[in-house]
Amino acid sequence: MFIENEMRKEQDHFEHDNSNGSKHHKPSRSGVRVHKSFLEFVEERFLSIALPLKDSVSLLCMHLPRSCILEQNSENMASLIWNLESFRELLLKNNIDYEVLEEIFSPESKHNSLEGAEFSLRQIRTDCLSLLRTLEVSLGKLSLPNDKSDESIKKFCLRASPLIFSTASSSFMLHYYEMEPLDILVIDESAQLKECESVIPLLLPNINHAILVGDEFQLPAMVESRAEFTK
Repeated sequence: MFIENEMRKEQDHFEHDNSNGSKHHKPSRSGVRVHKSFLEFVEERFLSIALPLKDSVSLLCMHLPRSCILEQNSENMASLIWNLESFRELLLKNNIDYEVLEEIFSPESKHNSLEGAEFSLRQIRTDCLSLLRTLEVSLGKLSLPNDKSDESIKKFCLRASPLIFSTASSSFMLHYYEMEPLDILVIDESAQLKECESVIPLLLPNINHAILVGDEFQLPAMVESRAEFTK
């Protein structure tokens, strides 16, 4: 497939040059201009697929709470990242014979004759495929957002996040989103807040506990008014 694709690219390049008036000899059908060993081809294909996959899985693990993706999925994704990195190290560091490499990637191989790094490659490949199939089924059942709009992602994060950080004044936005009830409210530097600002987060529904943290000797918030009192 690689050779056919390279020959097709060469043919397209030749036709493009001819259409622009360039003079080139017709490309040879006996081979390709760029030659690669089977090991180089496998390394290139693996890196082009595995690295984006690893980045995507890492982002899911980092930004989605475990309560949303489930504990087992989180552990499987961590194992997948480790296996991909291990496979990459074994593949790039060992000068593997191409016949052995073909056996490793062959679905019919029983890998009884493999040993050492070759056996580890085969085993890690099998583990990666098993993890990917499991995650495909399990993650497909989760209600993750289907679009890329900021509003949809914001609603999803607020609905699924176990912890929410906000200023007291901007917490008014939480009243407009459907989300799980907050159990504990913690207000830091509460001695600097005006009473009206503290009421905004305290009015969030179903709060069972509120903790106000502050320094009672700290200067409170100052309210300045130009109104003149007659009495």
